[in-house]
Amino acid sequence: MVTNYKAAVVMPVNYQREMLLQQKDSSYPWGPRKWGFFGGKIEQDETPEIALRREMGEELGERRLLENIRYFGDFPFMDKNINGTEREGFLHVFSADFVGDIADITLREGKGFTFLSHEEMDRYDIFWHNRRVIDAYYDSLSR
Repeated sequence: MVTNYKAAVVMPVNYQREMLLQQKDSSYPWGPRKWGFFGGKIEQDETPEIALRREMGEELGERRLLENIRYFGDFPFMDKNINGTEREGFLHVFSADFVGDIADITLREGKGFTFLSHEEMDRYDIFWHNRRVIDAYYDSLSR
């Protein structure tokens, strides 16, 4: 079991309150073809904010597409990969305003991406621990 895994992830949201999600490619061991957040593991000596900036460059290209990046919360998670190895830790979750056009995205990791409304997400195979955070985010908007 991998323990103490820490990741920095972001929920980019456009002006229509749709969230940008990434589809993992078929070789991703923790959930092939599942949908989830952009982001990844926090490396040694990185803060969550630094890791998030690094991951955004690696996954979305260097163009500045996110503004008003805000800390949303830490969420515990546990999952299992296709080989049966388990990992548990925390997602350091940020929200951000997506600025620009979807055509500005240069996808460097994963199979694809799309904007989804909260209602549309039921039709997608989203990581359960991401879906829990997404629901909390949309709940926070109605308060």
